[in-house]
Amino acid sequence: MTLIAEGDKLYNNGPADKALEFYNQALEIFPEDKHGLVARSKCYLTMCNIDAALRDAEKSLKSDKNFHRGLEQKAETLYQMGDFEMALVFFHRGHKLRPELNVFTLGIQKTQEAIINSVGASTRLQIEQSMANQNNKDSRISGKQSRKPKSAPGVKKSESQTKASVQKKLLAELYVDKEFLENLENDHDLMKSCISEKAHLHVHDLVTDGIDYLSNRAQFWRQRKPIYARQTNTTNVTPMSDPLVDFMVSINKIEKTDNFKEAMAIAEKEIQKIERCTEKQLQLSGIKQGSSAKVSKQHLISEICMTAGNWALIEYQDKKVDKVFVKAEENFKKVIKLGAKQKDKSKSKDYQSSALERLGRLYVIKGDITNAINTWEQRESLIYDQKEELVVLYHDLGRAYLSKGNTDKALENANHSFSNVRDQGWKMNVMVLLAEIHLAKNEVKQAKMKLENCLTIARSENDTSAEKAVLDLLSRLRA
Repeated sequence: MTLIAEGDKLYNNGPADKALEFYNQALEIFPEDKHGLVARSKCYLTMCNIDAALRDAEKSLKSDKNFHRGLEQKAETLYQMGDFEMALVFFHRGHKLRPELNVFTLGIQKTQEAIINSVGASTRLQIEQSMANQNNKDSRISGKQSRKPKSAPGVKKSESQTKASVQKKLLAELYVDKEFLENLENDHDLMKSCISEKAHLHVHDLVTDGIDYLSNRAQFWRQRKPIYARQTNTTNVTPMSDPLVDFMVSINKIEKTDNFKEAMAIAEKEIQKIERCTEKQLQLSGIKQGSSAKVSKQHLISEICMTAGNWALIEYQDKKVDKVFVKAEENFKKVIKLGAKQKDKSKSKDYQSSALERLGRLYVIKGDITNAINTWEQRESLIYDQKEELVVLYHDLGRAYLSKGNTDKALENANHSFSNVRDQGWKMNVMVLLAEIHLAKNEVKQAKMKLENCLTIARSENDTSAEKAVLDLLSRLRA
């Protein structure tokens, strides 16, 4: 978590290659960590390594297909690749899961516009030509002329002005160059001039190539970054009357700030604003943002509390300040309490589960193992159908009980973890824990056997770091 947080800090401040080093170190420790994979995918995307970005985004969804950050990153990567149709599919999946997040609504809009811009122009032209032909045919049959012949020039002028305005926004400072080249094209004498007889190069060729290039460039930017998306990104003014927009702004501010007091103040202020909102206001805001699902006040507060709690957890891990611990504990407990009050447990149990997991880690960092065990044991009933999560839970409980000297409970939990494990990396982690438990019980032979089995897996997986670690443990065991 510390390595990922350090990587995020560097990524937000600019040097993506430095951030990548920290993400790589974090993923060496936990290769399947979905948050680390998404962070590294964003970093790769910034560095224009799209294949690697897509690989990490897909890997983050391997253990949890409904992980909304993974869906967002995969959709964004596909969009950057130009695979707009598949990007739209993943933006829709994310929006269905998390309709309150503006990023999916914006993603759907920009992807739809990109698709229309890619294939729609030719279709519209065909329709207009077909209608024009039909009108000509009708006028010939009836022998009547159009009733509004004088309005056509005005319409054409309006259309050309609109087109020029759109191109000006798309090309920005390059639009002046395009205007200059178009004015040159009107100078017929200049266009006939020859630059090189040998190369058959004329001024007209250069001017035409320049105009074509800039027109294509405008079309490219129209597909990749539509006009409305540019307007959204360039303005810092958010409509204060829209609670969901304000909510997303607050989340982004908390994630980007380096100041603990500021982060907590933003979270508290946003919670107060959400609590003042009525359910009807939130529903109207959700409809405005394109959400078809119900926007729940409890879910929004849970999301802001989880963001603030995670921020405080990382801060406490670095500095061990009591007031930071209190804030982290307070936020996680609020999420758990809100989840317990919810009638629809299926929607709130993910927040409850995450909060219990983080709260347990907070107690471990403090050295309060008893509270960590009690907290994690409450989580078991919430994730009974998620095998990957159960592996981690039982492993953590086993290690916690071992540190307390309760080898029987430690062995029981480690065996539960081993019975659910599928991932080879986690299998090695559990086997090392089992070896440590056997050693604590003076069962040296069993401990040695577990480590030797672990070494076989490490070699079959070509995991040199794991192999080195297990060999070190075996040498210490023999000594």
